[in-house]
Amino acid sequence: MISDARSLPDGETLDADLCIIGGGAAGISLALEMGRTRQRVLLLESGGLEFEAETQALYDGESVGRDYYALDATRLRFLGGTTNHWGGMCTRLNPIDFEPRPWVSHSGWPIGLPDLEPHFERAHALCQLGPVDYDGDGWAARQGRPQLQPHLQRLVSRSAQFSPPTRFGEVYRDSLDQSATVHVLLHATVSELLQDDAGKSLNRVAVRTLAGNTFTVTARTYVLACGAIENARILLLSNRQEPAGVGNRHDLVGRHFMEHLSVWPGWLVPSGKVALQPFFEIRSAGAFDVAGYLALSAATQRQEQILNLSFFLEPRDKVHFPQPKGVRSAHRLLQDIKQGTLPDGFLGHVSNVVSDLDRIGARAYEKLSGAEESTSLPDVALMAGISMEQAPNPESRVTLSRDRDALGLNRVRLDWRLTELDRRSWQRGMEIFGADMAAGGLGRLWMEDPDTADGWPEETYGHHHHMGTTRMHDDAQEGVVDRNCRVHGLENLYIAGSSVFPTGGYSWPTLNLVALALRLAQHLTEKLQ
Repeated sequence: MISDARSLPDGETLDADLCIIGGGAAGISLALEMGRTRQRVLLLESGGLEFEAETQALYDGESVGRDYYALDATRLRFLGGTTNHWGGMCTRLNPIDFEPRPWVSHSGWPIGLPDLEPHFERAHALCQLGPVDYDGDGWAARQGRPQLQPHLQRLVSRSAQFSPPTRFGEVYRDSLDQSATVHVLLHATVSELLQDDAGKSLNRVAVRTLAGNTFTVTARTYVLACGAIENARILLLSNRQEPAGVGNRHDLVGRHFMEHLSVWPGWLVPSGKVALQPFFEIRSAGAFDVAGYLALSAATQRQEQILNLSFFLEPRDKVHFPQPKGVRSAHRLLQDIKQGTLPDGFLGHVSNVVSDLDRIGARAYEKLSGAEESTSLPDVALMAGISMEQAPNPESRVTLSRDRDALGLNRVRLDWRLTELDRRSWQRGMEIFGADMAAGGLGRLWMEDPDTADGWPEETYGHHHHMGTTRMHDDAQEGVVDRNCRVHGLENLYIAGSSVFPTGGYSWPTLNLVALALRLAQHLTEKLQ
């Protein structure tokens, strides 16, 4: 059943066996699985069935670290969550991603890939994918694309599958609405998690709506599934009994915020020996699509002591980069001033412009002179890009801002930070990529050293993949949740989604977090029964 929380009487109390907070990929997957049991499941979704500006504004916040997207634009707050703007790319985490790596501080999961393996087939079905097969040359052979593995030494050939993409809130809306055991409550924003007097379990959650009514939910078990930024925010907001917030006795909630980094530092001029571009093209495989990519072998990562990276080649007209923060603010100011108005956050936009004058000037010169269209590279040159994991960094974190939203709740403050290992990994990885291409007779890499102060190419940005703020670890002093995603110190609070990832690999998170949610469903089914 799906209903609207705004119609509930003020002060109402609802009861369930399982309360899931958040209706994105993790929350919906968990609800669908638990709906097969006899448990009464209540899923609380802050948004409605479609995008609503007033609800979306609850995601607004401030970003004080490395240049990042507006926090109310990098997430979506209605049923289906960020699957509503998901591109659909799916790859599996690699075995090395789960291992403790001495050269990567805070690495290592308490579980391994075999613990997720039994759940990938069902996860593929939920994401509307094909068989659980990610062999690059195997798919290339079946689709008539060139096979690259015979030409490679330190790289491996892999494939990605593409979901339609699955908009979870649309595709599974009828199943949720017709369920006799699952109740989806829309426009229900959780404002606080409340513990019992002993502080060992939750006994209720407080919920508000933008219409003004409030109510309470009690359940045997609770699962927080709102994404890495909002999961941390809700835990930190719940500070009535625990001054630092629920689950935060060791100051770990919100720390280790991670993204997948996209870096485009150079060009590859193919030799003509093998038609490279077809290997990387997205091609239909029936109800889903498949594309090839290259990655560092696990042996190479260990030898070089760098992070896990994958490599892509794209025609220059297919690669579009986000504008820097200062450029975006300058454009917004110009547009609004032309219309005789000032934008919300005027002083913040001015600050962005002042701090980014060099790049604004460079972009203006390129546009006026036509320099952005010119290049000395041959027309056949392909843009060479990296998609890579970010090393866990406790100083990269989510905290609470002093500003408050329409419900009176503190907004979030994101301080995204990278490390020297991140920078060294893309640079060394690109050198290895170029060397493998040359040794295999596939092409020559052209790359300029970045002229930025921090040593990163200007064309570096995040993938909107938020991970790590409630990381998994068996030791409560090293992680927020245990191997079963249960919050340390609390008997009945669990967290679902990529916020529990200790490391992110280079693999897109959606498929992996769905598999992890299915594993959690199995655990909860056994526990509740």
